[in-house]
Amino acid sequence: MFKWLDVEPTWKQVLIWIPLSALGLFVYNTWMIWFVLSFDLMALPPVQSVVQMPIVSWSFLPTLFMLAFIEEFIFRFLPAVFFLDRRSSYFDIVFYIVVTSWAFGMVHGGKMHLIFQGAGGLLFSIVYLKYGGIREKHFYGLFASTATHTFFNATIALLLLCNGMDTF
Repeated sequence: MFKWLDVEPTWKQVLIWIPLSALGLFVYNTWMIWFVLSFDLMALPPVQSVVQMPIVSWSFLPTLFMLAFIEEFIFRFLPAVFFLDRRSSYFDIVFYIVVTSWAFGMVHGGKMHLIFQGAGGLLFSIVYLKYGGIREKHFYGLFASTATHTFFNATIALLLLCNGMDTF
């Protein structure tokens, strides 16, 4: 059913697909924001960040990596370690992807954020499974999903910086 998940990627594939996945998520989120605002489907709430991090700082990227690592550990690694193995059924894998994506979106801001961060959670779950999680190489999966998450957040930070904002 999910045979493509069982095929272990080469390092060349990892180096290509992790940034492309993050950029694809960035394009999806940009398009969804345009779509939601253009058709007045819902009012986007003002962005309120719990933590204000200066983007131009020597500690920005390590902090971004650590925050992504913590989120990936909680939302991808722990559920996979406890609920998935090589013999997991189709239902178990889909259930894992849906529940972790939903939880990720809800924690990031509630129902409104499901179309944005929930989609990110979906991508990060698939990356986690593809790059090791489904083959019980959980640390490979954790590294891959953390790298994708960090790359995505860094892309947003770069866009903010280009638009004159200096905090993330």
